Amino acid sequence: MDIKRLSRLSAVSLSYVILGGGIAIFVLNYLLNYTIPGIALAILFPAISSYLTFIYIVPAVVIIRFHLSERSKYQIVVIGLCVFLVFTSLLPIFAIPMAITNVENQIITNYGTDYTNLDTSSMVPRPFSLWNQFNGMPGVDSEIDILLNQEYHDNGQDKFYFDYYAPKTRPLNLPVIIKLHGGAWVLGNKGPIFNVPLSKYLAAQGYVVFDLQYGLFDIMRGAETAGLSLVASAFNSLLLTNPELKNKVLPDYNENYMIQDQVANIGEFTKFLYKNANVYDADINNVFVMGSSAGAHMASVVGIGYNNLKFSGVFDNRLTLRGTVLFYPPTDLKKMKSAMEEGRLGALPVLAPAFNTILDDGSLTPAQVEEEYEKYSAAYLIQEAGVEIAPIMVLHGNCDNLVPYVEQAAQFYDIARNNNRECIFITMPFLGHFFDGFNTQSCGWQVSTYFIERFIALEVS
Repeated sequence: MDIKRLSRLSAVSLSYVILGGGIAIFVLNYLLNYTIPGIALAILFPAISSYLTFIYIVPAVVIIRFHLSERSKYQIVVIGLCVFLVFTSLLPIFAIPMAITNVENQIITNYGTDYTNLDTSSMVPRPFSLWNQFNGMPGVDSEIDILLNQEYHDNGQDKFYFDYYAPKTRPLNLPVIIKLHGGAWVLGNKGPIFNVPLSKYLAAQGYVVFDLQYGLFDIMRGAETAGLSLVASAFNSLLLTNPELKNKVLPDYNENYMIQDQVANIGEFTKFLYKNANVYDADINNVFVMGSSAGAHMASVVGIGYNNLKFSGVFDNRLTLRGTVLFYPPTDLKKMKSAMEEGRLGALPVLAPAFNTILDDGSLTPAQVEEEYEKYSAAYLIQEAGVEIAPIMVLHGNCDNLVPYVEQAAQFYDIARNNNRECIFITMPFLGHFFDGFNTQSCGWQVSTYFIERFIALEVS
């Protein structure tokens, strides 16, 4: 076999593998997105979906040119498959106009002429740009200052730090954004893995951004409860081979921090911020809290519980909270636990007891456990009458099965509206969990950034 023929055969074989992979991607992302592989792919899909267009077209051309040049019926099949794969890869982009219209209508209903007359000259000019999808957003590094690893709390066992982002040229007293990382309460850290480009962009827009650590629940303790110690040990050992990655994913803490402790640590930051507002040019009368996934859960408890007597003494109420931004938030921990018990969330029912330990150290009665689930669930906190709650923006992909879209976002929005709470709900069509994470050029990142900066600008006093 000559080299030319061998090269063609290799190209054709690889092309079939690529198109077969495309079918697998479609099945996992759209039909099996409740499984662990499907959930994982749904997280990655927004970052790669637009590029798959080119990946699918080239193999189709190769197959038709070198393998099916004289088989017109089969050519039609390959062309149809290619068109189908390209279309399903671009579904998130095709659905953007409808999503934008829905959000625009909500904001106009809530803010009226304040929104239509808002000065947006320095903001992202449009919700989505296909050019930016492939070319990237303009860099802002030259416009901002960054201070890393600033200590805000020492409890005698652990020290907690934040990264600080601010415009290079800034007046005193800029609006504050407190940013809280995700990671299922057991993983995660401030910094590189938590959407730093958004922190930089918001700083360049005139805000001071505080990206916080707030402690983690000991992953080994949860694994022991679920009988998965060996799995957790293997995961930890794998991270130890790469200390830099370990610090990004699983920083060392001496103590175990349950959800109650994590919220309390964020409360310590609010007290630090009040005392050091002048040091960081922070306007304590214009404070926003923002989080993703488990960090959105934290942000929802902080934002909705800030003025609730259940959290008396936890937060410094001399700060004025103006708004809360929640990316794919767990708003109802009871329903999260139920989903886990049913084998959803891509998890096995055996993990459900471990979920309990994040809230209960074993000292609580069943009735007290129930109270803690409600106290630390935004879906219950938002129903309490007579409590001042700042406006909320929720962003969630409707293909998210890690934090179920309907139970945790859509139903929360209904509860908020039924209780006359200001809430903007942004549904990201055909996107899953962490839709803004891997690719800051993606449609999810662009649309969310466009509306977040307008929401914050409208709420700044």
